[in-house]
Amino acid sequence: KLELIKQEISSFELLLALNPKVKHELKSKIFHEYAVLEHTSFQSAFDMASVYFGALNKVIEWCLDEPFFEGYNQLGRMVYKYIESQFSNMILQKLHFFIKETGTNMCEISPIFLNLSFVDIPSFSEGLQRDFVMSTREMIVFERNLNNAIPIFQKMITSKNCDTKSDYLLSTLQELSRSQDADADVLVGLLILCICRANPKNVYGELLYLQNFMNDTSKVTFGSNAYAISTFEVAVKYLVSSENNSYLIARSVRNKEFWNVLQNGKYEDFVRYIDSQTVSDVDEILLGRHFAGKSCFSLMVENKSDGHRMFSHIIIDSQKLKAIDINRLLDDQSSNNETLLLKSVKLRNDHFTKVLIEVLLSACTDHEIEAYVNAKECDTNR
Repeated sequence: KLELIKQEISSFELLLALNPKVKHELKSKIFHEYAVLEHTSFQSAFDMASVYFGALNKVIEWCLDEPFFEGYNQLGRMVYKYIESQFSNMILQKLHFFIKETGTNMCEISPIFLNLSFVDIPSFSEGLQRDFVMSTREMIVFERNLNNAIPIFQKMITSKNCDTKSDYLLSTLQELSRSQDADADVLVGLLILCICRANPKNVYGELLYLQNFMNDTSKVTFGSNAYAISTFEVAVKYLVSSENNSYLIARSVRNKEFWNVLQNGKYEDFVRYIDSQTVSDVDEILLGRHFAGKSCFSLMVENKSDGHRMFSHIIIDSQKLKAIDINRLLDDQSSNNETLLLKSVKLRNDHFTKVLIEVLLSACTDHEIEAYVNAKECDTNR
């Protein structure tokens, strides 16, 4: 669809090239309306949209009355796409500053939010509090969906066409829920993570643009696109709340520090941190996954000096923790389907490999061990 819109704009530009006089008059009118919109102060996004569509209709009516354009099918559509492509960046910038002026100062997503994990998002953390723990397999599926959805969402941000933006947003949600059932709460949580990892510059402005500047208003009021926009609204409003923002920043900082200890820190630093936390807090952070598709145990594997000691320390407390379950260890895979055992062997972390094998031998059946040891990187199921 994006390519079709680009073709329509290119076709219109080629058409204008045939008549320099009409091209000059049209561009003058567009420039005038652009300047009016750019330099007018608005009380709301709705007011801005009203002026925008008024300007749009003036230009379209002029084109329809111009003899040069007589007989061209879909002229109004072509003019609309042509004007929208030129106005969209300016409108988004005005929405950005307009939002800041009205007190919504969290238009931009902090880069530190990259360090958020599933368990930091309400739909997942609330389940943890109710003793419902998402399985590692489910997390890995959602993680893969999330990685596939991020580039689609980024295309939505860079698109200059409102209809295309809404289609990309819908595709993002479809990708997030692909191959795994996701109810509305989980879908919002995944979209929050997707937004944080895509790190858009003006996420609230994107929402207002979709809600107020859509030429096809049916996409905002009903249907799958409307559902996508309403889901986007819930996610964005959660992120721009000052209270939630502070909470997410604290979680992001905590995760970054803890993950760094696991990858590069000393055993003593790890113990000091673990002993300062409640059992539920330790459980929560161990259940989280690094943005690169690694579990906390996978990060320990990368720490050749002290990772095995950290792992042993956690295993001793395993009866208290939901995060330590033999099935979680067996199902644990990185983004390339690498098991903990395969990774520790590849990295030649012999100490970790020895501890992990001892745990497996004490807790698994012969069949489980055989299936696990024979797992290959291309396997998605053990």
